[in-house]
Amino acid sequence: MDDRMRQWLDDVSPEPRPASEEPRPRRRGGRIHFIQNVPTPHNNVFLKQLREVHGSTLTLWYAKVTDGKYGFSKELAEDGGPSRVYGARLPSLGALREIAANKEDGLVMVGWSNPTTRLLLFLLFALRREYNVWFDQPLDDRSSVARNVLRDLSYMTLKHSRTKVFCAGRGAYDFFKKRGFAHERLALLPISVAVPH
Repeated sequence: MDDRMRQWLDDVSPEPRPASEEPRPRRRGGRIHFIQNVPTPHNNVFLKQLREVHGSTLTLWYAKVTDGKYGFSKELAEDGGPSRVYGARLPSLGALREIAANKEDGLVMVGWSNPTTRLLLFLLFALRREYNVWFDQPLDDRSSVARNVLRDLSYMTLKHSRTKVFCAGRGAYDFFKKRGFAHERLALLPISVAVPH
């Protein structure tokens, strides 16, 4: 495990502190909610490191266990550990309530590709909750006015949230820098994920 991986593990490990207090080194262990659309091989590598090396207890949340678009098997959900499926079509009030209510738990959100994670972004901002978000390669698809407004509002909310943005690859990092995110709030992950264009 290299130094970038150790830093990432330290950054996502939960440690409660007052909102006005300056960031300080994190403790090892603790409970972390890891919420994403579908399980993926590269995320499972991080889940394993969080569990085995860092001693974290994980609560895994998936919108669905597989998606034909990616070709990942259902078994990936089992490889990551015990998980909960919150659904991809409608926001899951149960998942939102549990994640938001446990303020001392850490949180890693992988993008916002479903209704639950989209609402969670705004909920965490309103609660001024500290969390981490991971992006492979954000899409800047300018297909419709409504989608553009929602996407721009989402990035603005993320920019003003109490979050660290983990970027899988230089393309994701550069994308957020262009949108005005401070260097200190961005971290390049020690992996690169190929995304079809």
